[in-house]
Amino acid sequence: AQDEIMVAEHPILASLREKLVRCNDAKSMTANCRNEAVVICNALKHGHFGETGLSKIYGNRFRMADQNTLKACLEVCKPAMVDNIICIAALMSSGRKYKRNQIQYLIQTAYAGFNGAKCEILHRSLYSTQARTIYECDHKQLLHVLQNEILNAQALQTIDAEDRKLFLQFFTDNKLSGNDLQLMNKKEFGTKMVEFGGKNKLHGAASKVWRQLKDYAQVTASIVDANGQANSDEDEKQQNEATDKETNV
Repeated sequence: AQDEIMVAEHPILASLREKLVRCNDAKSMTANCRNEAVVICNALKHGHFGETGLSKIYGNRFRMADQNTLKACLEVCKPAMVDNIICIAALMSSGRKYKRNQIQYLIQTAYAGFNGAKCEILHRSLYSTQARTIYECDHKQLLHVLQNEILNAQALQTIDAEDRKLFLQFFTDNKLSGNDLQLMNKKEFGTKMVEFGGKNKLHGAASKVWRQLKDYAQVTASIVDANGQANSDEDEKQQNEATDKETNV
């Protein structure tokens, strides 16, 4: 989307540069990250330009539009929405066809951005329970993750709403924790769900839920590993700096 329109919809973006200037991590960011993407998380969206409004202000029309025109095209979001914005610069085609490596670059960047945004959201949801990974969740924390993330995932929308409630009831009645989940295998999970719900068709649904649980566990574990490695690198850097100071003295 056009930068000016994004800022008009998300006013907080107007101060993003100042934030990055003060952030040491921003020094490593470039406009051409390979297989990586910059994701702005939790940006409040206070306004929305619909399809009709965009047709009146997109491109050079935005520069020529007065404030009354912009206000007329903008729909105020009440309440404000939370957006995760994936920052990808459009390639300049100059009327020529894109090359294979350019298309591959765009696809890889888009995938990295969407996957990174998804991982960040999952991690934040889990972090709110004060557990680092799903396997560290106690019974209440696991129910929170199931109800707010796992069973609401797009991949599980093909499962009947009533059946999804059965899965939550299964975990509730058996007082399962993350550790119990870790000790269980896919076949055992499916068998217990069929016995609990009394429906043979729950075998297929159980496989999908199990896959979603394992994907969530893998994502949260990889984030913990990454954070641990970052902390370890920072500790090593501080230790080396301390050693250098002692040597200089």
